[in-house]
Amino acid sequence: PHHCDRWGKSHPLSIVVFTDRSADDVTAQLVSDGCSPDQLAVQTVSKSRYDPTGTEYPVNILRNMAFSRVRTTHAVYADVDFWPSAELHDLLSRPSVAERFAGDAKLAVVVPAFQMTRRCPEYRDCRELNIPSMPRHKKALLSLVKKREASSFDPTNAGGHGSTKYITWRDQEAGVLKDLPCIKSNRYEPYLAVRYCRDLPPFQEGFTGYGKNKMTWAMQLRRTGYLFSQLGEAFLVHYPHLDSAARLEWNKKPEQLKKGVAVGELLEHSEQEIDLKAFKRARVDQLFMEFKKWMGEEVEDRARVPMCENSLNDDVRLWVNLNENGSGHANDHTSSSTSR
Repeated sequence: PHHCDRWGKSHPLSIVVFTDRSADDVTAQLVSDGCSPDQLAVQTVSKSRYDPTGTEYPVNILRNMAFSRVRTTHAVYADVDFWPSAELHDLLSRPSVAERFAGDAKLAVVVPAFQMTRRCPEYRDCRELNIPSMPRHKKALLSLVKKREASSFDPTNAGGHGSTKYITWRDQEAGVLKDLPCIKSNRYEPYLAVRYCRDLPPFQEGFTGYGKNKMTWAMQLRRTGYLFSQLGEAFLVHYPHLDSAARLEWNKKPEQLKKGVAVGELLEHSEQEIDLKAFKRARVDQLFMEFKKWMGEEVEDRARVPMCENSLNDDVRLWVNLNENGSGHANDHTSSSTSR
């Protein structure tokens, strides 16, 4: 209901919920909680069928299904744990923004993502404290940032949102678009407003659970010619929920890595046979290498936004044997081979 309220009850929402409940049941609950029945297009995906353990959450199936029910020319893509600012729809509807959208079918408007710290010291989902503190407007958000109670999203993953110009956004006028000059990392995974049409790539449904399910979509958007431009005053803020089962599965690692040994060193020098593919992260990284190879061979490079000259060498973080995969660097400064 918080998304309905912030987005505006007269504006449509396409929602996909991972549950064994029916879409009618979920819709009825959302209406009871305050959403308008006229704005909702609800679909469900069976949890017991797809992921009874909670570790292989089919997130990209849900994202593609949500897009499939879009009936407007453009759509904002966001996960449910990111709450929109109260002005987001109005900002995207401004004539100057609409003109940019009309003039560029491959304009991807970046909605900067922030995170708020949990409002209770203990490790629990203290909704009674978190929900009232979730900022609706830029002024409230910056007040939390000043008190170090909020920040740009996930500073532990510099590549994830590091290409967004947060310092620029702080003083950026409402509704003004600022084009990103380059991308700092293949791990860039912004939340976007885009034109919904046949040229929009789908999310890669092979990526399930945690890891690389958004960044692969952003990589493909860049390669196919999308221009990234951040919107002044608009934002999304992450609700500080507890770690999911999928995230906990991703965090598992071999004992040797827990001691601070780098993956490359482990593969090259370990006297023991290490089965990295027993771990979720290694399986995802292998799938990512296959995706990158496919995209380099099958998707024509029409990139309009280059990788930054000092972009991160993302491949060094992968849990794969790069020599076996035939690649030593994921970033592509020449755009010859570079991912919802």
